[in-house]
Amino acid sequence: MLTGANINQTAGKVIANNFGMRAVTGINVNSATNDVTLLAANNSGAGTIVYQDANALTVGTVTASGNFTPTTVGVTSRGLAGDNITITTGGLLTVNNNIDATNAGTTLNTVGLTNNATIRGLDGIIGVSVNAGTGTLTNNSLITNNSTASPIKLLADDMDLVGGGGTITAGSGLVTLSSSTLGQSINIGAGATALGLSQNEINTVHTTGQLTIGGSTHTGTITVDGNANINNATAQTFLIQNQGGIVVNAQLTANAVGGPTINMDTPGSITGNPVSGLITADSYTIIQSGGIGSVAAPLKTNVNKLTA
Repeated sequence: MLTGANINQTAGKVIANNFGMRAVTGINVNSATNDVTLLAANNSGAGTIVYQDANALTVGTVTASGNFTPTTVGVTSRGLAGDNITITTGGLLTVNNNIDATNAGTTLNTVGLTNNATIRGLDGIIGVSVNAGTGTLTNNSLITNNSTASPIKLLADDMDLVGGGGTITAGSGLVTLSSSTLGQSINIGAGATALGLSQNEINTVHTTGQLTIGGSTHTGTITVDGNANINNATAQTFLIQNQGGIVVNAQLTANAVGGPTINMDTPGSITGNPVSGLITADSYTIIQSGGIGSVAAPLKTNVNKLTA
């Protein structure tokens, strides 16, 4: 589809192997019944790009043909404030070419996501927001806010952030890693089960701001199940936050003087393993807790500054 104005779906559905769209004033093809295999779209003027698909979808390249020219690669907006990109799928979203809203926001709601290209958004509120649902979020390439303060929020019940060398670059922006299902357990360090975030996966995050694991509405238990070291290259503040309690069964370390601060925030209890659990940091803050340690499960720390 090619137009000097906008593309707007008001009824019916699109069924195609390859679906390319080029518009000037916005694209809204938002029926939940659309069923496309491969999508490419570009909007060159002011306006958003919104696309919804019933099943799995690949963002790729649609070659020029007839009046449809030039070849369209990935999904890109004009990239100024408000030119947001929103893609919703009922299955796996595979990103083989860039999804780039530049100075606007990128929102992806899927059932699993495999990123083999660049996903970028710089909107100050949206930034990059990915909800991969009950599927797996695999990052083989780059998710970025272009070194700004825009947030990057990644939700999925399973993640593979190392993939084929993936990285998350967030400038000074807030990075949030959490599950889509609020009650899903999260494991940090070994990351063996549930939503597992291994040391290598944590190392793919780069922000001079804060890395949050969980969130204020997350209800599952968050457990440090293997040794994890939070260094300055990852974040300056490391927050574990939930409603369901925090368990420190291994070593959680951020021990460089002036290095990352470790914060914990839960109305549940914060407990530890008396043998293997230890928090080592220059600064450790318990923002709130329904209880700290117990006789059987004491919370052990080795910190210079403790606030609770």
